[in-house]
Amino acid sequence: MSFKYTKSIKFAATSLLAILITGVSTVPTFINQDSQAQAQSTTPRLWGIDEDDGQLFSFEDYTTLNGFTDYGQLKWNNNGNIEIIGSNIEAMTLDEDGTMYMALDDILGVENPGGYCATLMSFNIQDALLLGSGDNVVDILGAIQIPCDSSRDNVSGLSIDPLTGDLIALLKDYNNGDQTVHDKLYKISKSDGSVSNVDSNGTPQAIGTIQGLGEESSKAEDIEHAPDGRLFVTDNDDDETYEVNPSTGEIITITDQSQEDGLENISSVKIEALGWDFGNNILVGNDDNNEVIAKLTLQEGGNHSYGDTNGMGLTDVEGIDFVPTPDGEPIVTSTENYFID
Repeated sequence: MSFKYTKSIKFAATSLLAILITGVSTVPTFINQDSQAQAQSTTPRLWGIDEDDGQLFSFEDYTTLNGFTDYGQLKWNNNGNIEIIGSNIEAMTLDEDGTMYMALDDILGVENPGGYCATLMSFNIQDALLLGSGDNVVDILGAIQIPCDSSRDNVSGLSIDPLTGDLIALLKDYNNGDQTVHDKLYKISKSDGSVSNVDSNGTPQAIGTIQGLGEESSKAEDIEHAPDGRLFVTDNDDDETYEVNPSTGEIITITDQSQEDGLENISSVKIEALGWDFGNNILVGNDDNNEVIAKLTLQEGGNHSYGDTNGMGLTDVEGIDFVPTPDGEPIVTSTENYFID
């Protein structure tokens, strides 16, 4: 059985004039989003991937850890042979149509990968099959064309800017001596993993390095956009959460200097995955040291644990996210005529 969602898109008459749309319709996303978020009363489904074995899963209600669904290990088509991907899916993000983009810390199914170290893959959650019901096969889009000069370089985060639709990648960066340096942000193509910004010689250019306010990120684990375009980074080097300028990578706010504050009975954290609940305006993180799903309140000492997932067989969750819509369901476009009211 596959999960199929349909999306009914309606906006309040007080917020927009009624518009008749004919032909192929692309409805603007997040119009009057603040009022929609306030009206949201349900908890959206949280999706995740366990890095240890490539297991795809979801929670119907992440705040209570109820409704756990196991879709089994993700697979790929190796010249007609369907094979398990296994470990090293380090990052994941979801688009509004349900497309999941993933970064694999390895080169898979890509000829002549050059000096790259990661593979961009995609899968639509609307096609997800329950464990034992069939194979969940990803699409191999290409190498993420960020230059790697160390075997420790790692594309550890992905996020889609809701204002532009751009796919942003986080490079946990090391130099050729395997020493940590400032982590970097890149804009990459959703279709093939190429870097969007290049110089006159065709050399990929970073958006910028993650540093500022006397701080620097050197072991960043993930990034996540808020609905208004703000961009947050979780840095495992000092267990801090930063807000960064999405255009430059500059740290503009230290939102949380101690991520473990507020997490009951937890003495050490490693927030390796971030997701934003657009309906309830909450940043959610996964602590890999304790396998705890937590609310990150973007203030000092206010974080909250929703509970641990050890009993569900999750051991190294490095990618979580929600579909970036108020109800957490994918938007399905249609050729039918819509009257927005």
